[in-house]
Amino acid sequence: MPSDRPTGAALPLALVVCVLVVAGVAATAGIAVGGALTVTVPQDPAASEATLALDRPTRRLIQQGLRNEGFDPGTPDGLFGPRTRAAIRDWQQSRGASPTGYLNGAEAELLRTAAAAPPTEPEGAPPPEVVPAGDLTASPAAVAPAPTPTETDPSRPSPATVAAQEVDPQKTAERNTRQGTHASGRNGTVQLPPEILIDRHLVRAERLLAAGDPTAALEAMNEILALQEEHDLVLLDGFDFEYAQVAYAAGRTETAIASLNAYLVAARREGEFYREALELLDSAEVRLEREVADRRRARRRAEAERRRVARWPPGHVFRDCETCPEMVVLPGSVLALGRYEVTLAEYRAFAAATRGGAGAGCRGPDDGDYSWRNPPFPQTDRHPVTCVSWHDAQAYLSWLSRTTRAPYRLPTLEELVEVAAGSEPGCYRGRTGREGPCPVGTYGLNDLGLSDLLGNVLEWTSGCPGGDCGRRWMHGSHWANQGGFLGPDTRGHVRTAFRQALAGFRVARTVE
Repeated sequence: MPSDRPTGAALPLALVVCVLVVAGVAATAGIAVGGALTVTVPQDPAASEATLALDRPTRRLIQQGLRNEGFDPGTPDGLFGPRTRAAIRDWQQSRGASPTGYLNGAEAELLRTAAAAPPTEPEGAPPPEVVPAGDLTASPAAVAPAPTPTETDPSRPSPATVAAQEVDPQKTAERNTRQGTHASGRNGTVQLPPEILIDRHLVRAERLLAAGDPTAALEAMNEILALQEEHDLVLLDGFDFEYAQVAYAAGRTETAIASLNAYLVAARREGEFYREALELLDSAEVRLEREVADRRRARRRAEAERRRVARWPPGHVFRDCETCPEMVVLPGSVLALGRYEVTLAEYRAFAAATRGGAGAGCRGPDDGDYSWRNPPFPQTDRHPVTCVSWHDAQAYLSWLSRTTRAPYRLPTLEELVEVAAGSEPGCYRGRTGREGPCPVGTYGLNDLGLSDLLGNVLEWTSGCPGGDCGRRWMHGSHWANQGGFLGPDTRGHVRTAFRQALAGFRVARTVE
């Protein structure tokens, strides 16, 4: 794994993790006298053995020595598990020593010496059967018959019983399932030792990291930690650095920092990856500061959204002033739309306050000289205002925003198309049989609490067709419609200065 990576490259197999059985921290040696052992039992036999610093090859020799002495520690794999400890206790008891299950220096030397001696044959043991060459049908039992059971401690199974249990196919399959990894041999499924499983997970982590999947690579590294805990193993100090690199690449910044600190404390300045660990730690701390700031901002946004929803729940109806349009908060957004098109009374309040309003030059059915005050049909205060251009609507919105200190605007075409979905056509000539729009809300509200989205008057939007902002989209249909083009996607575009008796507008604003 290159030292300049925080982003993740392949893990070096040169740092394949070595494993040692955790045994203790201090020991007291026994004294050999005339071939027998006179042992001073230490206060902590496990600590006494730990001071011997037995490496794995030496442990294999000790296990082989136990086998040669007639005590079964299992396969000599260099791992002192419960079976090896039981064999050591039995061997110590046979020599008159205290059966602690842990070795002192003299005992370890005796067993290393016994490893080079021929194995002790039990008295009266029958000669092994010879299987003729080429007899491929012979069973494993015919090749290597189990030894005859001897009188042993009834609390511990005999070597023959242990061997029979170890090759039980069902139990082996269960162990493989629990471990999650197994290898198939010629004589059936064989459980791999934990240190080999660790190496396999390292190889898998390398592959996944090189393939750009650091999250899966981190899962493989976590499998190594699970094996360490399950089998009481010790990993080399360099593993913490390798783990930190993968965690950093997977975006687990705080995990990477914790692992880097563990590496630096254990390896200190003499560590092989000391400089690389410091550089990665610095990068991780900088990134963590950004992540903490991002989380704070996210919390503030979430709190602001919570307060906004509490103040502006979906469907909430409000007015910002007595003469302002009635607004409805839409669900799942920060948008409120006018429940109705802007009415004549609402527009008149603006004109009175500004001493203005839309001018003349409104196009009607007979090309007469009309305006919002004098349309070509009778009106009441509840009718939608007509004969207003896009610029006239913008002037109204600017006044409304200044008056209420709220961000009013025209809706977009997309917003009106979305809220019109599912709406029924309202006021149009094919339904009413008369000239002119209807009072707003005459034909009810849709599911969102909005009215007159289809029919009554065309509505100005903020959108420009094809980037030409000298023209603007208008949404919906109008009162002169005979019954066609009344769908929610109905639209057209006209010049922004154009005034006509078919057009009005609706307002929108964000809620905070």
